[in-house]
Amino acid sequence: MLLKRLAMRLRTSPAPAGLIYDIGMNNGDDCAYYLKKGFRVVAIEANPALCAAAAARFAGEIAAGRLTVLNLGISDAPKAATFYVHTTNNVLSTFLPLAERTGYTGTLPAEEFTPVKVKTRRLSEIIRSCGPAHYIKIDIEGLDDRCLADLNHAGLIPPYISAEAHNVDSYCHLVAMGYRRFKIVAGETVAEDYPALMITRTDGTQVEHAFPAHSAGPFGEDIPGPWLDKDAVLADWLKRGKGWFDLHAKAAEPG
Repeated sequence: MLLKRLAMRLRTSPAPAGLIYDIGMNNGDDCAYYLKKGFRVVAIEANPALCAAAAARFAGEIAAGRLTVLNLGISDAPKAATFYVHTTNNVLSTFLPLAERTGYTGTLPAEEFTPVKVKTRRLSEIIRSCGPAHYIKIDIEGLDDRCLADLNHAGLIPPYISAEAHNVDSYCHLVAMGYRRFKIVAGETVAEDYPALMITRTDGTQVEHAFPAHSAGPFGEDIPGPWLDKDAVLADWLKRGKGWFDLHAKAAEPG
């Protein structure tokens, strides 16, 4: 029922064309960038406190139909799941139980997380209800690969997509989806790398944007530098060094 109401609202919205899905909204800094560019946004976030904060921060955009915030998790099937909210750092929150966590999150003790129950949906189900994506940002702490597998199985291949690449699986999923042009964005140094980047809005005008720490950074043609083929980007990713990285992909004929 929720998705049907959302789909109706998006179809009747007077907002500019072009829809971005922000999967793992966090504090909304990425939404602010996508809205500034002129896109409509469907933001999905499992943490209810962050959804409430976004509702206040973007009250005008929500009222105008340019932004919809869904307090949902992404999983293989509609259900209620346990989401583990980190007590001091929201970006470390995850659906993964302690035994399945990897990287830095896997080193943290269980008492640093507060479990909450959250409804979940398949990403493909949400997109089919709400409309095709121009770009999908996926950053859901270790479950990015499951999102990509779902999109591939459903045949949903957006013009632009990115996923946090914890391992080579994200790259393999994107290649299996048919993507052949790639860029890498270093998440740990986004604020240093893009303190005053000229971004292109949907109307063709340009404006300066400063990307804050812990945001996903630019996407698509806003990312400086050439697109790499699958062999070149894999070589770069394998020698990426420390930190976290988003792997961006561009379809052959972006819309």
